Amino acid sequence: MKIGDRVRNTRIEAYKDEPIVVIDRTPEKNFKTKYHIKYLNIYTRQETNMVYWIDEDDITLDVEYYRNIKLEKLLTGV
Repeated sequence: MKIGDRVRNTRIEAYKDEPIVVIDRTPEKNFKTKYHIKYLNIYTRQETNMVYWIDEDDITLDVEYYRNIKLEKLLTGV
């Protein structure tokens, strides 16, 4: 995955349907890559988007989001 990709959190059930975007990553030698993710619709008390680090095994690409974009492009001819 790369910065800007839409992903889904497979570790936390409560926020599984919330849109998430990758904002940073740290390639670790001899360890798993960690991704810095930002929830687009979940806010903290300071009214900023919730962000945190997560292991690469706990997120997947949001296939449904990209499928909907592709379908919309086909229907609108853009």
